[in-house]
Amino acid sequence: MEPTNKSERRKALLNFMLLFLACTGIIVTTVFTSTKVPFSQNNVLLQVQKNADKKMSYKKKLQKKFLLLLQ
Repeated sequence: MEPTNKSERRKALLNFMLLFLACTGIIVTTVFTSTKVPFSQNNVLLQVQKNADKKMSYKKKLQKKFLLLLQ
């Protein structure tokens, strides 16, 4: 017994697989980019924090020098 609508079934299956792969690709791409962006932002924030720490240590050293001059 062979189905009479074999070509229609094949076409429907191929359409389903195409849409399924497209949707899965969109979801995977979204998840990948949403996890990749915070890592790059984290690197930028770490650099900003290092710069702020350097400025703070410079200010503390300068403050100590001024206090020694005043005494």
